[in-house]
Amino acid sequence: MTSYSWQVGDGIVQKLEVDFSAKRTAIYLTRWVGPTAEEEEKITILFTGVALQNFKDFSTFNLFSDMEEATDAKEFWHLYSDWLERNKNYQSRGVLENIAADTSLRYFSVEASHGVDGFIICKDLLISTQGKSRYYHS
Repeated sequence: MTSYSWQVGDGIVQKLEVDFSAKRTAIYLTRWVGPTAEEEEKITILFTGVALQNFKDFSTFNLFSDMEEATDAKEFWHLYSDWLERNKNYQSRGVLENIAADTSLRYFSVEASHGVDGFIICKDLLISTQGKSRYYHS
């Protein structure tokens, strides 16, 4: 798995926005950086072309520890097999099969030291930090 910890780790979730019609999810973080941790850094994580997502364990304080990308669908399905099995009957017919067959999709796991955890399966990822934007392509 590829880790994005250095870009998002220790970020405190300020907002989570899900736009179902546009198939877009945005997570807004703030973290303290600098030699004395006095500088505030704003981070936006934007997932586009979202095919499936699940978030759990929300809290009043949500601290990111890591965000990882699976190298392929097989690695992701292995990690989330319990969730996928429990929820397969709650998905539209063929959704999971179509996702598994789509080689253009990317698989992300969101991990928190405290609070929100989950995953996102999507087409693309954009991480913006204080006016800097960088696409991360597989």
